[in-house]
Amino acid sequence: MLNTLSVFAQNTSIIIDTTFLKCEYKTLYYKDTLKFKDAIWMDDEFILQIGTKISKYYSKNTDEYERMRSDPDAMAAFNEAIKTSIESIIMNLPARHSTLVIYNNYPKGKRIVQVTIVYGQVEI
Repeated sequence: MLNTLSVFAQNTSIIIDTTFLKCEYKTLYYKDTLKFKDAIWMDDEFILQIGTKISKYYSKNTDEYERMRSDPDAMAAFNEAIKTSIESIIMNLPARHSTLVIYNNYPKGKRIVQVTIVYGQVEI
């Protein structure tokens, strides 16, 4: 089964390669390693897609969130769910965890490391 490596750009997806190997990792990590004694454990699932020329490593949860965010109808439903019920968000909707995305050899001979530092705010 072949999949595609894609880049999100202004609410559209651009196919940049074909995936021939996909690895999924379940991870546990400390939210803040400097507070080891009182550390908060986080969990996430990461995906490594390996194409013929490019590889991409990213958080599954963040990818689902970004896909939802790029769809106006899905984002409207998400915002309505926030207003309606916090519990439904926690149990059913994707959330942004690690924002790390790494592209190797895209563009050719380069590495792109993408990390979002500032999170948006939602009024409840």
